[in-house]
Amino acid sequence: MEQWPGIIDIGFHIEKCFNEWQTIEPSKESLEPIRDHVQRLLRQMQRERERIELMRVPPPPKDCPKSSLSVAQLAHISKAYDPPGQLRPEGPRHDNDDDDFQSIEIAPTNQELQCKLSPALPINQPGAHHHLPSGTMKRHLDLHFRLYREEFV
Repeated sequence: MEQWPGIIDIGFHIEKCFNEWQTIEPSKESLEPIRDHVQRLLRQMQRERERIELMRVPPPPKDCPKSSLSVAQLAHISKAYDPPGQLRPEGPRHDNDDDDFQSIEIAPTNQELQCKLSPALPINQPGAHHHLPSGTMKRHLDLHFRLYREEFV
């Protein structure tokens, strides 16, 4: 969605066409599974758009010194950070959400696939907020495991 921001408009157009088709089609029961797929697709696209908006850093003022810029970016990233597993104030997102990356199954679980919340993805930037101490091998492995796993899924 970052590369094609207009794709969500296509999703809404598909929904509009489907709704029009449904008013014309007499056997509406047979269209229920299709409607469910269209609505699920739109929910996924909306979540992704919200995630992108949350991570978008507003452009700095023109008179902002470079050192303030990195501080502002890190503050924005820190505000958007949602820790994994039990470290999250609301608790784990699903049955495969853990703060220890070694406890996470590589293949996603059914509950994880159906989860409406964004996964715990750390930012690969020096100074970015993370639940593990900076400069440790465990943090490095955690960060790359989560990012590579998300690419896999």
